[in-house]
Amino acid sequence: MITWMQRHKKWLIITIWISTIAFVGAGFVGWGQYSYGDKAGAVAKVGNIEVTQGQLQKTYSNLYGQYSKMFQGNFDEEKAKSFGLQSQALNQLTQQALILNLADSLNLEINDKELLTEIKTQKYFFENGVFNKGIYKQVLSRNNLSIKEYEEDVRRELLIRKTLKLLPVEANKNELKIIDTIGNIADKINYKLLTNKDIKIDTSDEKLKAFWENMKNNFMTDISYDIKYIKQKTLTKEFNSNEINNYYTNNKTHFKDADGKIL
Repeated sequence: MITWMQRHKKWLIITIWISTIAFVGAGFVGWGQYSYGDKAGAVAKVGNIEVTQGQLQKTYSNLYGQYSKMFQGNFDEEKAKSFGLQSQALNQLTQQALILNLADSLNLEINDKELLTEIKTQKYFFENGVFNKGIYKQVLSRNNLSIKEYEEDVRRELLIRKTLKLLPVEANKNELKIIDTIGNIADKINYKLLTNKDIKIDTSDEKLKAFWENMKNNFMTDISYDIKYIKQKTLTKEFNSNEINNYYTNNKTHFKDADGKIL
């Protein structure tokens, strides 16, 4: 497993950083109403690690929240489908499962002391700047999370962090900057209102000549033509009855009706 991850470490850098985004807190946010049915049911199995319906729903909700933040609230289920949010959530959990398989092969685990230390640093459960066990239970209860379920998620996240520390993969400043840009991408527009006072045009002969040299092919005269012609008076000729009769007699075979009879 280590050999495989080292061989693919170039693309794993981004995947690993994405995988370590905290998914536990997603349970506290009502983003996305995607339903996966029974939370305990498995939707996939990667090695020895099962991906449950509940994990998929939390990861989906977390991604939904991130996109909603990027789109400044202009994000709904229709857009989530067009972005393939379900597939993104499953892919993210698959990457996490690969890391957890590695942890299992190395017999890594998170003890109760490590778990308690992590939970006591989470500000969701603070009162007057200090961890409060009562608030801890209340927050989980309000979000339909059992203490066991929540602590399993925290253990999972901590185990991923511990495993990643064993991998000789370090992200450089440019890679971290890319990740930060992806997470905070937004449309930003800088504009300045210009007035006539701000527009200054140099009309000196030197500038005009340089402009004309580059654009002279656009300043061609319109094509024109000279036409010469001779005006001829209308030709007319008159014929008398005898001339017409003679012409008919000599050419009457040319004057036939549709049946071939001479007119």
